[in-house]
Amino acid sequence: ELCIAGRLDRWTTGLLLLTNDGRFARRVTDGGGSVEKEYRVAARLPIDDLGAAVAAFAGGLYLPDNQRTCRPAKLSQVAGVAGEGADRTYLVTLCEGKRHQVKCMVNAVSGGANRVVALHRS
Repeated sequence: ELCIAGRLDRWTTGLLLLTNDGRFARRVTDGGGSVEKEYRVAARLPIDDLGAAVAAFAGGLYLPDNQRTCRPAKLSQVAGVAGEGADRTYLVTLCEGKRHQVKCMVNAVSGGANRVVALHRS
């Protein structure tokens, strides 16, 4: 019996794996915080203080709207992107995946003034 390993919401593009190994599917989907998930993020605006944002992600960012602290995550600007939006394309790597977490994290490090306009799970 085939099952899906991973999940995407309707606003996220990416690859889903099909497998007949239920334990593998649960490990990839739930992971218990051990499986890294990488997202390519296009933000509406550049993140003003990228160094501070990277430190906030690494330290476990508090999301006041969700009233919770995220596990430590990684944030970096994507190098080598040309054209419009090059300065607002980022990679976010995390070990959890709560509802709209990446979008909330980008918004939080931008003082509530930014939003994600495209999200792709690698």
